[in-house]
Amino acid sequence: METERQFKTENLGLACFLYATNKLKFNGCEYTPGRSLVGFVFDDPKGQGDALRIEFEAGGMVPAASFMDTLRQLRRIMDDCRRGVIFNAQHRRVVNGNRRFT
Repeated sequence: METERQFKTENLGLACFLYATNKLKFNGCEYTPGRSLVGFVFDDPKGQGDALRIEFEAGGMVPAASFMDTLRQLRRIMDDCRRGVIFNAQHRRVVNGNRRFT
């Protein structure tokens, strides 16, 4: 049985780049109480995450409006994740004590 490959990052800018460009499918976020950072989780079936991180760090391009829209959306998701609010696959709010955004 093959396990799903995922790419995780705590870098909000990189998460926005991946989300806005649809290079990887956004799968949710993870939060550990007591830490200030939220981890963003993306499906990465082809193992492209590290190469895409390098592309981003080398100046990967995304339209500014898309980046800003994604930044606002991921900040809301991040804040909700810290409060224990998660979303289903259609990004509808579901209150749950679990600190995993799915």
